[in-house]
Amino acid sequence: MFAMLGLLSGCGPKPVSTSATIHFETSTPEEMALAGSILKARFDELTPTYFSSFTVVVHEKDIVLEFRGVAPADEVIREYASQGIFRIYAANSPLIWLVTDRDVQRVNALASENGFVLDMSVNESAGQRLQTYTSRNVGRVLVTSWNGKEQSRATVQGVFSRQFQTTGLDRETALRMRIMLESGRLPMAVREIDLVHPASATG
Repeated sequence: MFAMLGLLSGCGPKPVSTSATIHFETSTPEEMALAGSILKARFDELTPTYFSSFTVVVHEKDIVLEFRGVAPADEVIREYASQGIFRIYAANSPLIWLVTDRDVQRVNALASENGFVLDMSVNESAGQRLQTYTSRNVGRVLVTSWNGKEQSRATVQGVFSRQFQTTGLDRETALRMRIMLESGRLPMAVREIDLVHPASATG
């Protein structure tokens, strides 16, 4: 049993150029349906730039993305198909999170003099945590991480709460984080992503 989520325009007779099968650690039917919707929202954002069309097919234990025409690079597919866990924490307290992706309410990727930044707003609870921390820790370092890997570090310059910017990002990283924060975190961990290129194999 499976469900198909959205076939974009321009499909026509073009063969599948890249097929990505995303395997999850554990899942329920509800989680699989939600994950399919999240992945469709993420890759919809890339349509004008990276490929002609794609299909999201939700199976019982995995999700298959089929790209036709010009597909994203394999590394781009892997990045956008990852879980999408965002955290901000003090450099000396990595297990105490001040902000996570679940707290983010609005986010934009903006160019600045020092690269790209994420301009974001968070919910009231996260804003209160940030205000409490920054009012007591000017000069300390905050770390921004993505899927468990450090993305940037910034020194606290003053007190802030619900609205702030993360700095030190390149354009592609800022764009990816903006898209994935807007679409939401995948509800379960990704175990493996298998990529094949049927059109190349048959051509």
